[in-house]
Amino acid sequence: MNFSGLIIAVITFLVIGIFHPIVIKCEYYFGTRCWWSFALAGIVFIAASLIVADNIISPILGVVGCSCLWSILEIFEQKGRVEKRLVPHEPQTKRRIQETLSELCICSRLRGAVTIGRDAFGMDSGLLYRLNVY
Repeated sequence: MNFSGLIIAVITFLVIGIFHPIVIKCEYYFGTRCWWSFALAGIVFIAASLIVADNIISPILGVVGCSCLWSILEIFEQKGRVEKRLVPHEPQTKRRIQETLSELCICSRLRGAVTIGRDAFGMDSGLLYRLNVY
């Protein structure tokens, strides 16, 4: 019996499943500036798949390489999902929003609570920030 097709299919399924959270975490912590690392890894894996002569390892390297290249597109799509508030944003975003609001309050000399009714995307954000501006 020849199990090479089944082995390649199972590993392809696992690679795709593994790359999904990798893309999410990379965009969460590094933003889109890590796309070049996926491009470099994809090129290396694809080149390795062309060099390796084994009938199981070569396609697996090709799948990993193509998954790396596909992850570039997914990182930018993930950024769009974050901007539309469909997924959680990076931890630094709340701090940046608070700093921007405190700067706005300093400019207009407001104190106390600032409520954001609608954000830039027209969605009810319901955020309430307590600012102590002196």
